[in-house]
Amino acid sequence: ESVNLRRIRTCASSASCTKSSGGTRACDLFVDGKLIAWFFAADAPGPEVELVFEQGRSGVWAAAGDPRVSPWHVAVLEAVFAHSTTRADYVTPVDGAVNEPDHQ
Repeated sequence: ESVNLRRIRTCASSASCTKSSGGTRACDLFVDGKLIAWFFAADAPGPEVELVFEQGRSGVWAAAGDPRVSPWHVAVLEAVFAHSTTRADYVTPVDGAVNEPDHQ
């Protein structure tokens, strides 16, 4: 079974995955201590279905380890799937240091 995490802005306007299609709030993303996004989990249609986004937005199907996945999104995926938490904290790296997400 595929599961898709999307920010509410995308989820609310996507024809392929919407909050009303069964999505539940899965994780809050905090960056440098500030709440920046709510993520919802919903059944995903699968990688063979073209994703539809609101005007000016785009996206692709990608595995969590894909280098195109942002560190913010990796923090959320790890929080939800690896640590079963509903909060992801990302701290901006200083001077090129590698960031390890803080899962609370």
